[in-house]
Parts: sequence; structure tokens; C-alpha cells
Amino acid sequence: CIADGMALVFVLLSLTDMMPGVPPPTGDGQMDETADKKEGLSNALNALVQQGAKTVGAMWQTSGKVASEGLEALINPAHAMELALKGTDTAVAAGRLFLRSPDPKTLFKGKLGVAKRATWSKPLPLRDVKAIKNVTGSTVNDVLVSALTGGLRRYMLHKGADVEGLNFRAAVPVNLRSPEEMGTLGNKFGIVFLSLPVGIGDPLERLQEVHKRMIALKNSKEALVSMGILNAMGLSPNELQGTLVKMFGSKTTAVMTNVPGPPMPLYMAGQKIEGLMFWVPQTGRVSLGISIISYANKVFLGIASDAGLVPDPDLILEGFYDEFEILMTLMQEAKAAEVTVTKTTKKAEAATAIQSDQCQAITKSGRQCRNPASEGSNHCYIHQ
Repeated sequence: CIADGMALVFVLLSLTDMMPGVPPPTGDGQMDETADKKEGLSNALNALVQQGAKTVGAMWQTSGKVASEGLEALINPAHAMELALKGTDTAVAAGRLFLRSPDPKTLFKGKLGVAKRATWSKPLPLRDVKAIKNVTGSTVNDVLVSALTGGLRRYMLHKGADVEGLNFRAAVPVNLRSPEEMGTLGNKFGIVFLSLPVGIGDPLERLQEVHKRMIALKNSKEALVSMGILNAMGLSPNELQGTLVKMFGSKTTAVMTNVPGPPMPLYMAGQKIEGLMFWVPQTGRVSLGISIISYANKVFLGIASDAGLVPDPDLILEGFYDEFEILMTLMQEAKAAEVTVTKTTKKAEAATAIQSDQCQAITKSGRQCRNPASEGSNHCYIHQ
């Protein structure tokens, strides 16, 4: 690819406007930009740079060691075991990349053909996704990945496949640009392998499990290790490249990527861009490419598949909608229950407050005296 997802977002920003009325280029080819457009573009770039910086963190401190150890681990299994036994985060990550077992054989795995299929979702309001994540204590990405995993589960059940206890992996690209490199072209990403809990039928339980697994990945150095390996692969002989690509492909069933797009609407030639979509390129024996992009407070989901293995990706999308609606319903029920509890508590507190102003004596009927308490006393004038 000429560039990865984050880099292409910057290309998009350079080709579009933040408002519809931007003047066309002048005769000398220079754009007569307004101050508002410049400010809007600056804000968009700053937001994306900050997000990229958070992703990278301090992982760059170990990048030199990663490339050499990672490639050595892939070529030499004994060295992979040696790294794993060292116990350091980087060493363990490098060892795991090689020692990880292949993904289970499912209807998504097999030799790829020439014909492809592609589908994409209607725009999902980002506020709905955030509402679910706020109630469940997860993240936006967790919610989308969990609903998509449920869609894959529904697809397999529709095809008569066994999903009991099933887990398979999605290769997830992770942006590893340093803050200084944000806005440049090229490919600067690592890959982590997220195990999808397809065997879990309960949507909330599945979401909690996805959240737990995502946290574990965020705390590992697997993305940086894999980037070092990918960089080294580019310099290796063709025969070795083919072997390594096949090895990576055997350990995953899908490629799943989430690209943060501009949070505000963009305009091209004065026309508002209503939605954005991209698809993941396929290679090896990975038949599924799943793309998620946010834009202007909306989320779009795309699925690209091999026609011979997954001829009807629309069914996966329908399953995603069903799972997302279930999460929305559960979220609304939880919020309604919270409101009911709050109202009941307030009524009880109000009743308690009223009763505290009454006489505290208990009458012969066993009830609290209804007379007001005398000033400076807990009892009325009768029961003092």
C-alpha cells in the first residue's frame, strides 16, 4: 500500500475543505484559503496527532531491539523459545508471535479466489455507541468489535457451523507513528492478534470478554514487535517473505482495522461528504477484511470477503445490526432501571425527612405519632 489508514486520513484532509464556500485555486495555482479553514484544518490535524501519540506511547524506546529479535525468532524456533524464557515484555511478545498456534479451521479459512464481495453499513450514530460503552464500562471499539463478533457467530450458525467454545483471531493493525511522523505517507503500523470470543452467545458477557482481551493487548508490546518483523521482512529474500506471510496468515482468520476519521463534516468542490468507507486488502488465506471508520459523529462498517468462501457478507452485516440493537435495548433498560431506583430513593428520603419532623413516640396502634414534635424536642406536647 502507498500508505496506511492514518496516513490516508491526512491525504483526505489535504484534498478537502472544512466549509462549503472555500474559493477555488487562483491563477498561480495557490489556494486562497480563509483563516477559518486554516484554523479548522489545524484543529483536525492536532486531534489526529494527539490520538496517534497516545497510541504510540513509550513503545518506541525498544524499537531497535525489536526488529532484530523479532525476525530472528521467526527464522529460528529455538531462539523464539529462548526469548520467551527471558521473561521481558518484548522478548515474550516476540516469542509468542512465532509460537502461537494456527487459527482453527472454519468456513472462513481456505484458498482465496479471484472474485470478491464487498458490503458496507448504514451510518451508526456515534452517540449511541458511546451510550452503550458508558453504561457497560467499555470502549467504543469494544462495543463495535463485540457486535461484529456476534454477527460472525450468527453467520456461522446460519451456515450450520459449530460455534461451541469457538475463538479465532483477527489481525488488528495499530498505528505506531511517532508524533513527528503524523501526516507523512508510508506504512507505520504493527499488528496485534485479537482473539474473538465467537463461542459466547450472551451479548453482555461477550462485550465484557472483548473488553478484557483488548486491555491485555494494549498492555503488551506485540504491535511494536510485529512492526519490527514487518520492516525486516521487506529486506529479506522473496522465498523467506513468502514463508513469513504464510505463517502470519495461518494465525488469523480476519483483518480488522479501525481508523479514526475527522470528527467534523468535510467538503469537496463545495459539496458535503456524507460518508467515508474503505476496505481492507486481502492476502494469503485470510478471506475477511473488516473496516471501521468514524466520521462526523457517525460510524461506518465495511466488510470485504472472498466470494468463494464468504459469498454473502451482507448476512454478517445483518447479524451485526441485530447484536447492536440488543446492546442498545439492554443499555436503555439499564438506564430506565437506574432512573426508577433514583426516583424511589428520593421518595423514601423525602418520606424520612417528613417523618423526622413528627413526634417520635409510638402510639398504642403501633404507629408513629402524627403530631409535630415540639421545638427543641423529639416528641409532641402530649408525649413529653
